[in-house]
Amino acid sequence: MKRPFSLIGFTLFAFTWILFIIGRDDVTFGVLAVMTALLVTSVMIKKARQDLKLPLFFMAAVLSCLLFLALGTDRSRVQSLTGENVTVTVSVAEAPYRASGRDRHYAVCKIEEIGGEKVNGRLRLSFSPTKDDIDPGLLLIGNRLSFTGFVYRIGQGDESIERYFMGERILLGAYGVQNLTVTEPSHRGLTFYFHRMRNYVADTLSRGFSDKVAGVLVGILTGDKSVLDDKLYEAFRESGVAHLMAVSGLHLSVWVFFIGGAIPDSDRFSKLKYLFLIFATVFIMLLSGMSESVKRAGFMSLVHLVGCLGRRKSDGLNSLGFALFVMILYNPACVLSLSLQLSFLSTLSILTLARLYMEGSRAIFGGTQINSPQRKLMRLCLDSFCISIAVLVFTCPVLISSFGGISTTSAWTNMALVPVTTPLLVLTGAYVLLAPVSVLSYPVGLVVNLLANYVIAVTKFFSGFRNAFLTFEPVNYSRYILGAVLIIIFSLVILRKMFATRRQM
Repeated sequence: MKRPFSLIGFTLFAFTWILFIIGRDDVTFGVLAVMTALLVTSVMIKKARQDLKLPLFFMAAVLSCLLFLALGTDRSRVQSLTGENVTVTVSVAEAPYRASGRDRHYAVCKIEEIGGEKVNGRLRLSFSPTKDDIDPGLLLIGNRLSFTGFVYRIGQGDESIERYFMGERILLGAYGVQNLTVTEPSHRGLTFYFHRMRNYVADTLSRGFSDKVAGVLVGILTGDKSVLDDKLYEAFRESGVAHLMAVSGLHLSVWVFFIGGAIPDSDRFSKLKYLFLIFATVFIMLLSGMSESVKRAGFMSLVHLVGCLGRRKSDGLNSLGFALFVMILYNPACVLSLSLQLSFLSTLSILTLARLYMEGSRAIFGGTQINSPQRKLMRLCLDSFCISIAVLVFTCPVLISSFGGISTTSAWTNMALVPVTTPLLVLTGAYVLLAPVSVLSYPVGLVVNLLANYVIAVTKFFSGFRNAFLTFEPVNYSRYILGAVLIIIFSLVILRKMFATRRQM
């Protein structure tokens, strides 16, 4: 079988997501019984056993049921321990962040004990530095906290909120902290030091640039949007380029390409080169905070690099399936993460529909030969446009259900911004490294500032269009129908030319 992990990963993702949406253990037990019977039957049939598709499909379905039930058991046990004045022992997993416009801080913690019972899961601690007399600086990653407080089931009564936090494996919330005791560990994990690196990056860029520019640069480089102005981030979202603020496949591919290009190709050092790129990929994943989109992109990149190390060609769909498989095994609830859903669908669209679009557009606009900088730029813009349309087709249902609409200018905004993303990302990284030497960092900073202001200006320009963000309401249904018809016509023209070119070859 050519792509076993694509079948396993995609099936695992789909079944687990459906089970979480239904959210009923009795239904899951029924599905488990049916899929187990079908798995046994498929293994007993010789033809199905040789082809492997049906056995792998049913095996992934059975595994998704088992993972859902196991997580459900943990969740029920943890949530049964809620109440007022509960004794809690946790370790800080993510440093406190401040809610926008509010005097509330939140820290994500790994649960060790609740009411004297050892349990597995994560808790979101809510506190006010002024009212609760808690210094956020004491809640460093790795510190052990013991306190009494009100512990509650987070998102209770609102399924969308509960699913959001479940995607992060956050099962409980706590506030009203009393008798807080903070114990520092004998040694801290890697996440603590990478968090300090992210803070250094944010501080360095904040000192060197204006608030708006620094917010954009920190978001593009590390995926941290806490420094980014709320109105500006809304403009990024409405213009369809919020993905630039989330470290994903685009960012990792830029760094891997840039670092790999700086290392000479030779048979003598090829293994060392790929080992270094594997190390660099893991480093970037940790520096970016290991969000779901980062993990998806990172695991795919690691599969590709390990394949290169072993002189084996990797397959994009198989790598995507393997990344999903690993992530769901670690945290089945990650399928509820909006970040992962959009990242998965976007990547799937690029590996499938976008490739067909790009091939057809090249056949229409001058073939595949590139012999001038102008044609290179035109191809880059065309590819960006084709990718944007393909991504919109795949992610449209998730965008509508989560945000209530879609961006109508995403294709044009991406076409204008993607070409500058690579130099901006690389030069921003260079600026951070050269910041201690002002003579070297100053000229780099001028270029970075120019590119960042271009990104801001283009984003504001497109987000300022009337109906730049089209809400999914009855008054706009006719516009959605018109947009669907235009995309269908575009697809028919492009794909027809693509298939005609293939037949002539």
